Amino acid sequence: AIAKARGLKTINFVRRPELVPELQAVGGDLVIVDQSGALNKIRATIGDARVPLGIDGVAGKAAATIAGVLSQSGTLVVYALMSGEPVTIAPLDLIAKRVLVKGFFLNHPDVELKIPGALRETAPLVASGAIRVPIAATYPLTAFREAVAHVQRGGKVMFDVDGASESRSG
Repeated sequence: AIAKARGLKTINFVRRPELVPELQAVGGDLVIVDQSGALNKIRATIGDARVPLGIDGVAGKAAATIAGVLSQSGTLVVYALMSGEPVTIAPLDLIAKRVLVKGFFLNHPDVELKIPGALRETAPLVASGAIRVPIAATYPLTAFREAVAHVQRGGKVMFDVDGASESRSG
């Protein structure tokens, strides 16, 4: 959604087909299920378009797919490892394409210094409705276990800290 608000085009990988509509709804331009043939499908769709940046929260083989899409001297930023696997990248992407791999950690001191500015920049986008995060359900704090179970099944949840709502959906 932030990329869309900035006028940037995105290629989005999902691990499950049922997530495609959710990403399209928040502005994903090209949403691909990460499976065999994903790289060829992306190349066929984007043609010669430059892809200077890849952001990876899965690691493992997904990193290789993302690096394979990047343009010459592109940058791959890894911020999580949902797969639990080490980042794997084809050596030719590193050597011939000169793909640069960087790590990102939100609590790193260099990053923490940038958070106030990022919040000032994004707060108006949230307030205007340009950025919306679909909430699957709202839970009172007393239903903490149910909320965690819901997140593990998929979907974002919100806690009602005032206790004004006992409603749940999803």
